Amino acid sequence: MKRVLFVIMLFLCAGLLFSCSNKTIEPDEMALHELKNMYMGASVIAYAECEGFAENDVYAVLTVKQTLFGNASVQSSVYCEKGNLLHGETYLLFLYGGRSVDKKRFDLSAYSAMKSEGDILIWNGHRYLRTSIEAKLSGYNSIVFMPPHTYFYGNIKELVKDSSDIIIGKPETSLKRSKHNVYSRTDAASIQNVLNVVRTEVKVVGCLKGELANDDRIEVLYIPELLSSMTDTQTLSTVSMKEKDMIMPEVGQYYVFFLKKGTDAKQELYLPVNPIQGWLGLENDMLRAAEENKLFSSCPDLKELVRELNKA
Repeated sequence: MKRVLFVIMLFLCAGLLFSCSNKTIEPDEMALHELKNMYMGASVIAYAECEGFAENDVYAVLTVKQTLFGNASVQSSVYCEKGNLLHGETYLLFLYGGRSVDKKRFDLSAYSAMKSEGDILIWNGHRYLRTSIEAKLSGYNSIVFMPPHTYFYGNIKELVKDSSDIIIGKPETSLKRSKHNVYSRTDAASIQNVLNVVRTEVKVVGCLKGELANDDRIEVLYIPELLSSMTDTQTLSTVSMKEKDMIMPEVGQYYVFFLKKGTDAKQELYLPVNPIQGWLGLENDMLRAAEENKLFSSCPDLKELVRELNKA
């Protein structure tokens, strides 16, 4: 009888241990903080399978199966340090840096990884529902990540230098205004606010700086609240204006846009350098600037603007 009871207790304990080891939990505050940092630092987040190893088992070779965020083609290859990666296993990879070769290969990427087992992700010794982690990541992806400062430029050379892309473009969708979490980070602090964000899709019809091509379509957004807190590059004093001082982009009209890429590499977002100097109206090669935008007073047309840009 005692032996029977002992066997029953063993089965109960084994069942309890199995149940505990397979229990999933929700990320706590510390895990969420780490997850957000992993998201912000990554250039690509994707599921990938470890196909094998190279260079005397120093490096792992993985194949992308599904991309959640960022630019990585399915079946592209990732080469990274082997670490604890196992052959044949699938992981949710957070790739940091590395050399991207036509989005088909990521060489020697640093990474964080969560082991994927069906609908479960194993991370830091805990088991999480895949849907839960992906929902948190989608929430981070809805945040607008922007540069920490908005400058009002004193000369064209500064403006051109600060613009990652200068294009001729045509808005194809009406301006849409909505509230969004907006995040910026400096070396000293991180700032997150809920602000108005105005978006439009722009078709590229000419590129004066950068790598955008004709017929590319990009999402351009501006944040009206930034009008009251721009920093003058000449005096470092605060410049404050209102939306009525802007030229409002209209669907089907042409503009020269001076843009900055959003600071999250996974988001295809572009922001004007500021809402006053960030675009010029363009009609029959003639330029139209906001009244408060004095930078281009010597550039009545596109030809003169291109000459000034080349000088800068």
